[in-house]
Amino acid sequence: SATLTTQPKSEQVPKDDIATILNQLSQAKKATQYGLTAAQTADFMKPVNFKTVVKQANQSESGANTEGANYAIAVAIGVITMFVVMWYTSMIANAIANEKSSRIMEILLAATSARIQYFGKLIGVFILALTHMLIYLIAGFATVIFLKDNVFVKMITSNLNGVTTGFMLYALAFILVSVALYLVLTAMIASLINDNAQVQQAVQPISFLAMIGYMFSYFMTFMPNNIAIRALSYVPFVSQSMMPVRLVTHVEGWPTALISLGISFIALILLAWFGQGIYAKNVLSYSDEPIMKQITGKLLKK
Repeated sequence: SATLTTQPKSEQVPKDDIATILNQLSQAKKATQYGLTAAQTADFMKPVNFKTVVKQANQSESGANTEGANYAIAVAIGVITMFVVMWYTSMIANAIANEKSSRIMEILLAATSARIQYFGKLIGVFILALTHMLIYLIAGFATVIFLKDNVFVKMITSNLNGVTTGFMLYALAFILVSVALYLVLTAMIASLINDNAQVQQAVQPISFLAMIGYMFSYFMTFMPNNIAIRALSYVPFVSQSMMPVRLVTHVEGWPTALISLGISFIALILLAWFGQGIYAKNVLSYSDEPIMKQITGKLLKK
């Protein structure tokens, strides 16, 4: 037996490590008393080789490998969403800025309605982003097939061969819904742009918003049950970087994960419907004021 005595203001002592060492010393002492040899003592103290296996249809996978692969995909969702958002939101903002600065917007709206133009831009850029993603996926599969003996390719495939089909579909759905959300928000804010000089003002807050969930995903490992982190896991625009990580680390289950995805999808529908009115109202207005000042001014006036 052993007793660890500390003071109220003592530094944190690694009690588990001390207990492990004492247990090893106790086992070694008892082995000597029982007359065991060094080889018998080593065999006696050898830990149990314990592993988990997740069995799927006609195959079995290491549980650790499956969780590690799913975790890598979960973290990648935030990274992919952030880069896609930064690229394609800038595309929409530049398109609207070019149309307004060259006064082509008036001609376009004379030929069609603001609603059709609004949804046309969103659907067109979204399909473009989807096409690029498919090209990258096809290129990735081709690389795995034709360079399967490459050391780097082998390392990647070995780490990702445990990704479950259900989680992969969930990850793709969350990426697509999140990208669509950011495109809708960009079209709404970019309608306030007067010329190309204001594009960065419109894109900057959207890029910052995309980074919030990505940054918070790193804090979840240390405080997964923090009330703020739990709440943000259900908030559209940031939940795509948080809820998948909470799912693969078993902090949340599939029901809550699907609820978070459903909330983002409902937010997408509502924001797209609300955004068409904002776009139609502001797309023909011209102001030299900063974008944020215009937004706050309209809100205060409202």
